[in-house]
Amino acid sequence: MKSIPFVNSKGFYIEDKLTNDDQYFGIRSYPVSAEEGAEIGFIVGVPAMPGLYTPRLNIDKIKKMFGNDPEKWTMNFTENDANWLWVEGATEEEIKDMNPTPELTELEKFKHDMAEQIAALWDFNLSGGA
Repeated sequence: MKSIPFVNSKGFYIEDKLTNDDQYFGIRSYPVSAEEGAEIGFIVGVPAMPGLYTPRLNIDKIKKMFGNDPEKWTMNFTENDANWLWVEGATEEEIKDMNPTPELTELEKFKHDMAEQIAALWDFNLSGGA
């Protein structure tokens, strides 16, 4: 059994699916749900690179390389292809929201204020005290 990524039609990672084909490294169409006329997503035989906040399959690049027909995307990729197959799907703003800046402690605020005052004194002394 092999766990492979499943993405929606825009390439955004949804979940992993299990397959019996341990040698599968391609891209294959796959319905997002069992409903009639459901959106078609893709199963991808190459896992996303670690470190992506919102992994997204680089469908634009795949289309440029292999055409618009997903049936022609059956080429076997390697683990080395993950660096271009997958891109960051989150915007900079979304990433900032996922990593809020922690509030400074009272000690950190005090250190910051002291550093600013010392810098101001140095500027004053270097300018001749005027």
